[in-house]
Amino acid sequence: MAIRDKRPKFSHNEASFAYFLSDSIIMSDQDLQALEHKIDELITEYRRLEQEKRLLQAEREAWKAERAKLIKQNELARSRVEAMIERLKTMEQSHD
Repeated sequence: MAIRDKRPKFSHNEASFAYFLSDSIIMSDQDLQALEHKIDELITEYRRLEQEKRLLQAEREAWKAERAKLIKQNELARSRVEAMIERLKTMEQSHD
């Protein structure tokens, strides 16, 4: 049920238009409560998504740090293997 506002008296056309506006614009308490509930749900979802975003960003940073560490370890292992190969080649040439 719409709440009617108390506007000044108008001519028939103006009164009809004012009545239309009051029925169209003013919401019932039930409609307002439903809208308020929906807004509260949206705010809650927004906060949840913000928290999830922060967690994902932290996780991404951890993965980036882990990746950098693994790249460094891989480069170190590669240089050690290359050094071993060079020593083996040197040993093989010295036995020839």
